[in-house]
Amino acid sequence: MAYFLFSPVEKGYGQVANDHVAGRIALRADDAPLWSTTTGCTVEWACVDESLTGKCIEYHNDQWFEFTPRREGKYYVNVSDQDCRDIRGVQLVVMEGTPCRPETYRIRSCTSLATQDDLFIALDSLQKDHSYLLNVDGYLNDFCRFRIGVGGQPKGFPARSIGLQPTPDQTSAERAVRLAWVVTDSLAVSLIGYQLYRRHEKEKKSSLVREVSHEKNTRGESQLHYAAVDTLPERGTYEYQIVGLRNEGVPAWIAQKTVRYRPDPFQPADYLVLRLVYALNTPLTVLVFDAATDRLLQKNDFVQRKGRAWRCYVGEWRDQGILRFRVKVTDHVRKSTREYVVDTQTPE
Repeated sequence: MAYFLFSPVEKGYGQVANDHVAGRIALRADDAPLWSTTTGCTVEWACVDESLTGKCIEYHNDQWFEFTPRREGKYYVNVSDQDCRDIRGVQLVVMEGTPCRPETYRIRSCTSLATQDDLFIALDSLQKDHSYLLNVDGYLNDFCRFRIGVGGQPKGFPARSIGLQPTPDQTSAERAVRLAWVVTDSLAVSLIGYQLYRRHEKEKKSSLVREVSHEKNTRGESQLHYAAVDTLPERGTYEYQIVGLRNEGVPAWIAQKTVRYRPDPFQPADYLVLRLVYALNTPLTVLVFDAATDRLLQKNDFVQRKGRAWRCYVGEWRDQGILRFRVKVTDHVRKSTREYVVDTQTPE
């Protein structure tokens, strides 16, 4: 028997068949993941109980799946290819009990992802021929399309329940940031390395930025303290996921780090300053270009005032790697132009 969901489209999502628990979709182990969407879904309030999950989940636009293992053991719920209106992603509850009888529910897992990365949720010791309910909802009313599947192999990051606005671990005015983490002895024995993934606040998915080897001393004892340096491309808040790689290939979640990169706006190099020698009340136009590409960055029309230097904040452009600027000043009375090149690169 085959099970189908509506194929994703860009507009005009309809209400999916499994919006209600009676229409829940059966997932089969290691089958191709199914597409679905939370857009247009409603909550069947008689079939959920938020007191069972505490602050982990708030229901807004949920839908239902079911999984019945044909063998007992460990399985992974894999959520992939999320495409959401916001960056919040989906939240997922795995429970056992009689459908639409919350008093019989027992929660096996509850995860609010707060990301659109591909993630897996590990489920230990599932019983053979025992049915489990999966409830998927858009986190904080996010509308998402996604793929979901269950199988014996994990895909993506190990999921953690992540807050939307974590307190930053550190604030940096420097582009280069140092990230440190510690592993336990019990975890270290199975690890072979680490991967650091980074996501800017404007990005939907994380990208691999660093790989670090797991180290041992001459006695074969694992090093437990690690650090890596990353270079931030632009100002903003960054979220790092540090994942441990194991011999058997199942990654372990190690740590989450949040860095707020705020370059000091008062660094002298972040300003272009020109003392313009023109007659009082001379109308001027100043154009600022990227000297490397000749791209116009800013146009400023003003009238010359006595004793005031012209200043232009270029910190945002320096954050993007633009360090040399060409400045063109036009005197509209004399119909003359002067040009300057300013290199703001500071010595190492």
